[in-house]
Amino acid sequence: MRRHVPQNQLEIYNVATNTWQTVAGATRLFQELYPSLHPLPAGQAFYSRAGWAQADMTQIRTAYLNFTGPASGTWTGLGQQQFYDRQEGMTILQIDTTVSPPAARIILIGGGVSGPAASRNP
Repeated sequence: MRRHVPQNQLEIYNVATNTWQTVAGATRLFQELYPSLHPLPAGQAFYSRAGWAQADMTQIRTAYLNFTGPASGTWTGLGQQQFYDRQEGMTILQIDTTVSPPAARIILIGGGVSGPAASRNP
């Protein structure tokens, strides 16, 4: 049986050269990207850690990626959610364009813990 191997590098597509480039400095282990990675109006990428798999306890914190060049960036941690292991949870991105600059809001929905609820969320 073939197993999924999580990747720890991001790539960005260069339209001009028709190639993919690794984003230098943006190394982070992703167990599940869908549905937890969102582009923000200011050009960053937000990672919520919600996903279909059990949380990797070394990568449970939310973060956003600031692009520091065409193919480089750094992650900024935003801390741990109150319910950090939302296995089979999801996030959606809401953008308010009635204000300037546009305001982004991430909404985290559903999911359950992968262990006994009483021990995780007393």
